[in-house]
Amino acid sequence: MNKSIVIYQSKYGTTERYARWIAEELNGAIVPYSRVTLAQLENYQNIVFGGAVYIGETSGTDFFKKYAPILKTKRLFLFTVGISDPAETGNQAVIRQSLKKQIPSDIYDRLHIYHFSGALDFETMTFAHRTIMKMIVGTLKRKDVNDRTPEDNSIIEAYGKSLDLTNRADIYPLIEAVRAV
Repeated sequence: MNKSIVIYQSKYGTTERYARWIAEELNGAIVPYSRVTLAQLENYQNIVFGGAVYIGETSGTDFFKKYAPILKTKRLFLFTVGISDPAETGNQAVIRQSLKKQIPSDIYDRLHIYHFSGALDFETMTFAHRTIMKMIVGTLKRKDVNDRTPEDNSIIEAYGKSLDLTNRADIYPLIEAVRAV
């Protein structure tokens, strides 16, 4: 049995970037969620799934419902990618609360969950995502300057431009957990 497969749901490529880094480190297979099959999942011990966070929801989490029977026999890892600072406990809590609603509890309780910083590129964003970003930036600008976090200021400054907070080194806690058997 092969050891690890990395499955990802990515719209703009940042989640795919992390998925590729993880697959390289694990010498594992990599498959976009839209192309994964039950037969593929049967061949792997470790299943790593990655999805992007948009307005508190992680993309592709229906994967855990769709494949629940086979996933109950596997070691499960989930990583999220978003622009909110993953080191902030409050940000993690919001994402995890949302994940609890999106993923069956018997699967959620077995997940090893990791959060990574993402990227923004206004030139490639859809109109809907640009509109959401405009609202977020408007909210951040209304905050008292002294109450803004460095992340808030980065988002305000990057509005209309590109911001890349990805960091390959961030994947290593996940890699170590997958390798620990």
